[in-house]
Amino acid sequence: MTALRDSLEDVVLKVEESAKDGKITLPEIWGMFGEISNAAAVLSNTLEDKEAHFEPLCKELEKIYDKYIAPLDLIGVPDFLEKRLVDPWVKSMIRPWVAMVYSALGE
Repeated sequence: MTALRDSLEDVVLKVEESAKDGKITLPEIWGMFGEISNAAAVLSNTLEDKEAHFEPLCKELEKIYDKYIAPLDLIGVPDFLEKRLVDPWVKSMIRPWVAMVYSALGE
């Protein structure tokens, strides 16, 4: 699990940097998905049993989302839409995104 934690450090740093002002923009969110892609790519290239690490990686990324991203205010998005529509949708994209990266890199 050390490799998983190490590969997520950049994700956490990117999220913390974006969260400094208490708000987050959609381009910042997409940048974080880039960091997620990098984390998945690192794991994909360094782990022998990638499938065994898929679920732990996704769970850790979902925790990061809940801790750092969900509490932030999305600029230009009304709160009622953000909490009921945008946050659940963005979080739901974590697993497909990681699966796509794994697939692109060859499981």
